[in-house]
Amino acid sequence: MQKQQSKKDRFKKKALPILLLLITTYVIITYFFGKFFLEPNTWMFGQYGDDLKNYFHPAYHLKHGKGYWFDGMGYPFGEHLLFTDGHFLLVQLLNWVDNNLFTIHHYSVGIINFWTLFSIGLSAPFLYLILRKFSMPVWYSFAVALIITFLSPQIQRIIGHYSLSYTYFIPVLWYGILQYLDGERPLFYGGLLVSTILILGLIHPYYLPLGCLFLLSYALIYSIQHSEKFRKQLKTSLSLFFFGCLPLVLFFLYISITDPVTDRHPAPYGLFDYHTNFAGVFLPNRTPVFQLLSNFFTYKLPNTAEGYSYVGLVGFFGIMLILIRFGIKIGKNRKKKLSNKKRLGYLGLRSHQRMSGFLWAAVLMLILASAIPFRLFPQLLDILPPLKQFRSLGRFAWVFYYVFTVFIAHQFYLRYRILKKRRKPRLALTFLAIILLGWATEAFIQVNYFSQKLFELNIKNHLFTENNKGYTQLLEDAGVSANEFQAILGLPYYNNGSEKLYITRSDQATHETMKSAFDLGLPIMNFISPRTSIAHAFEQAQLLSSDFIEKTIVNNLNDKPLLVVVTREKLLDDEKRLLNKSTLFYENKYVKLYKAPMSIFKNNHLTINAKLEEVSDSLLKMNDFYLTEKTESIIVKRFEEMNYPVTFEGNGALNSGEKKTSLLFEGFLSKTDTPQWLEASVWIYNDPNAHSIPYLNYEEYDENGTLVSRKHYNPKFYTEVMKDWIKATLVFKPKSIQNKSQFYLRTENVLPSNIVCDNFIIRPLNVDIYMNIKDEDEFIYNNYKIKKSK
Repeated sequence: MQKQQSKKDRFKKKALPILLLLITTYVIITYFFGKFFLEPNTWMFGQYGDDLKNYFHPAYHLKHGKGYWFDGMGYPFGEHLLFTDGHFLLVQLLNWVDNNLFTIHHYSVGIINFWTLFSIGLSAPFLYLILRKFSMPVWYSFAVALIITFLSPQIQRIIGHYSLSYTYFIPVLWYGILQYLDGERPLFYGGLLVSTILILGLIHPYYLPLGCLFLLSYALIYSIQHSEKFRKQLKTSLSLFFFGCLPLVLFFLYISITDPVTDRHPAPYGLFDYHTNFAGVFLPNRTPVFQLLSNFFTYKLPNTAEGYSYVGLVGFFGIMLILIRFGIKIGKNRKKKLSNKKRLGYLGLRSHQRMSGFLWAAVLMLILASAIPFRLFPQLLDILPPLKQFRSLGRFAWVFYYVFTVFIAHQFYLRYRILKKRRKPRLALTFLAIILLGWATEAFIQVNYFSQKLFELNIKNHLFTENNKGYTQLLEDAGVSANEFQAILGLPYYNNGSEKLYITRSDQATHETMKSAFDLGLPIMNFISPRTSIAHAFEQAQLLSSDFIEKTIVNNLNDKPLLVVVTREKLLDDEKRLLNKSTLFYENKYVKLYKAPMSIFKNNHLTINAKLEEVSDSLLKMNDFYLTEKTESIIVKRFEEMNYPVTFEGNGALNSGEKKTSLLFEGFLSKTDTPQWLEASVWIYNDPNAHSIPYLNYEEYDENGTLVSRKHYNPKFYTEVMKDWIKATLVFKPKSIQNKSQFYLRTENVLPSNIVCDNFIIRPLNVDIYMNIKDEDEFIYNNYKIKKSK
């Protein structure tokens, strides 16, 4: 009888609050998200860009793929599923179920949607347990756990980056550390720490450094806290360091075995932009309070939403009060000689203050999230090169969000206790009620904001369901079969993910190609995915490059034609050129379908050889090049005098050193010719250590030095690529021959990096230029390499 009573008491004391908290959390989720939670497979949280590709990758792989390699995009190379933001580990498990037990691939959207929303509820119980660990009462822990859950910066990831919205990750990890420190089943909780980081890291790689650095930061602080009893606590310190390093070792071991790609970008763009700042953490960014504050003063929010980890306005007031108290305490004791123990005490690092240890670990994470160390000491990136891969540093502030909100809740509760001890219960209750109400209001506003965005979008899932047979029907109507084609090419073109090419010309084309690929089971030759192979991206872009450039990707293709899916939007010249050689076989008001045989991707070097043979006797020799007509408007810079090991052709190339700009030409384009249409072109080396390709700028100044014309060409948006080089071309007409012109390359890189370029040529559009025509292997025609006919 006593045992039964004891079980009931334990249930009421421990399990019942958690059960009620779960029920409350899911009632709130249902209230705000309604049909998206209850009918998850009917709706989509987005239909373009990252939103769509994060649905497509799991859906296609479940239906048509297997194993860890994803063949649905980037044909013929494919990609490691882990790097597609495709819920790697989850999809691996679901793929096994789909292949061996029962069909579930038509429910992939529903599974992702449901788990995205369901996982929000998993964080509240762990936050509750953490709050209880720090001796806060049940009712208070219950309320604060709900507030922290629904104000979480990860809520905004519901739209777009679904796998980053798992709010339970940091609370589970933190609770595991607390349990380990308490000595409760150390092997179990040590394993929980490692497996939590590793499992979530295999869902989305960002969780790996997020978890490991949190654990390592706390291990460092813990060692400092226990420096006076270091030998006694050495085992715990080393264990924490071990648990923080082991997932990294296992992860990179797995990648080294399974990933054959060796040229993923080592330094993607964003490290100095996608970070947080004080306003991103402590000041509102979208609530009515933000509108009110904006009327009185302005503050600089982070450059992007990546930097938002807002802790609530109560957090701002809390940190202000803490800093004031800290300043007063330091001021009173500035003349006293303090022991190391007291100094640590003022910093909140006394050994018995576990909460402060986690807070300082979170502060270290916040410093990292603000990119302060790298802005002050850029050379750190050379010491810690793997950090360059994680360009969205603002995400590391998530750790600070969870730890600081628990800390500040603890501080407010202590103030409440003090007021009660001073026999001011009404004031104490009023104080805490105002805090909780204001905090909860901001959480309500955030959840309501993002849920309303979903209702405004109101996107039905017509793409990745059993009923998606649209393209099968289109091909049947046209009298062709999907088996006749080897892959799909979408136009307007997109090729985004290598960090060197950012070609995203149409969201609609992305939508239609993914829809057709899922239905037909044909892979897509375009790509939209993070960290793809640079070489593969360049080879794929060559499909649309000039006829003068050899399409090396053809060597990896079979003889079947491509199915070209074209949406009814404006096309660029490279896209029109491809379609002019393809055959239209079907069209409706949404798309046109073309058949593109492999023969259209052959270069026309034979034609240019014949043209050279035809005009060779009439060419005009000027220095080391030849022209088809005499002109004053010709500039040729081959940089042969600048000896450099990397060249497009010849023995030299221009190298900017550590400068962010590289001047190509400054002066007058002509002394006698009237203004005419000119072409300026230069080949730019794809530096593997630079995050982007420099862009070509043209500026024209009148006799007074006033800028009268400006144009620029950003090569990363275009397809003129040849091996490790990319061609930048500007077509322009000077306003006057008396005006001065300037051409220069400029990099987007924050850190200095070499700009290497070769063969800068300005020529009239109606004049052809030839170089190296005496060479046996190849010659230059209008700044293109042409192989000589044998």
